[in-house]
Amino acid sequence: KALATHTHLPKSTLSQSIEGLVQSGWVIRETNPENRREVVLSLSDQGQQFVTEIQEQEKGMQRQLEQVLKTIDQEVFEQMLATHAQIAEGIGRILQPNMKGGCSDD
Repeated sequence: KALATHTHLPKSTLSQSIEGLVQSGWVIRETNPENRREVVLSLSDQGQQFVTEIQEQEKGMQRQLEQVLKTIDQEVFEQMLATHAQIAEGIGRILQPNMKGGCSDD
């Protein structure tokens, strides 16, 4: 229930997705011994290894992006940031307040 709330996915969709991850060996599903109606999900060793690999790839991409950004003229960089700010503002006006999905902090 908490995962469905956090991901904004229907419970049926989430349940099928989790089942696929369990069957693939990425996630371990266990019944909470203190509350038999609750299910505890955790990453398997395989799932944790995959997450670690993705995080390392992200770090590498971040370093590469930083190297590229260092080569951009400061004035051009500031123009790019201003353009991105205009785009974000425009999208913010289009999206309805409290709309699920889209741009959010979660």
